[in-house]
Amino acid sequence: MNILSSSVVQLMFALPIGVHISTLYRELERNENKRGGYSRRLAHEMAGDRKERLPGNRATPEWIKQKVLGLIRED
Repeated sequence: MNILSSSVVQLMFALPIGVHISTLYRELERNENKRGGYSRRLAHEMAGDRKERLPGNRATPEWIKQKVLGLIRED
């Protein structure tokens, strides 16, 4: 068992830096290495890889919102 997987330890890290424990949990899960540990260097590399792979702005375009609202009003 990895020491960072303990809820108490996660809470001890989350409170001083002002983030919710679920945010810290997601960070640790998302950036685990193959052995289940966490490395800030590897986490930084993985974040860069995700940034290149995923689109930047995934918000729904305004024209789609308007189209959906128009279709809803027709019903």
